[in-house]
This record gives sequence, structure tokens and C-alpha cells, in this order.
Amino acid sequence: MDLLLPAARNGEKNHLYMNQAGAGFTEAGGAWRIADNDAHAAVTSAVFFDDDNDGRPDVYLTGMGCSRLLHNTGQTFEDVSAASAPGIRSTRTTRRSGRTTRSPRRR
Repeated sequence: MDLLLPAARNGEKNHLYMNQAGAGFTEAGGAWRIADNDAHAAVTSAVFFDDDNDGRPDVYLTGMGCSRLLHNTGQTFEDVSAASAPGIRSTRTTRRSGRTTRSPRRR
């Protein structure tokens, strides 16, 4: 199992750790093009699912100032947000306390 640690602060990088068959983990966020965020974005949530039914897990990143859908090509992630969901401009997050926050619209 691999591990994605989203950046929780504006401008920080996400970290993707790839499992090396029981021999530890290797950081691969840069190589998989998932590390970089907008300078004004803080990713707080990541959801893996197979958006296009190709058998590879895609990822949806959301948080304050961001909302991105990344397609897994098998060797990297490709940002397909604009093509897949052009109407999505913001996301809402509901916390266990019941408080709801909204990420600002992307420009």
C-alpha cells in the first residue's frame, strides 16, 4: 500500500510514499506530479477512486483554495480537472463538529 500525505499549508508540497514491496517506502511525489500545489492552496483531503474505470486509482485533492482531479496514467498523475469537471469551482468540507467550510473559487 502506498501513502499520500497532503500538504496542509499554503504552498507546501504533497508527499507520495511508494511501498517498495516490504523494503520501506520511497518518496515519489515529484516524479508522479502530485507534489506541487498552488502557492495559495492548502490540500487537506485526498480521495482515491477509479474515475475512468481503467483499473488504476485516480485521486481527487481538495482543501482551502484548491480542487483538483488527477488521472493516474500508470507512471504519473495528470491534472484533468478542467476537462473532467469544468463547472467545479469550489468544494465544501464538513467536519465532525458539523462546521462546514468552503474552499474559494479557482481562478
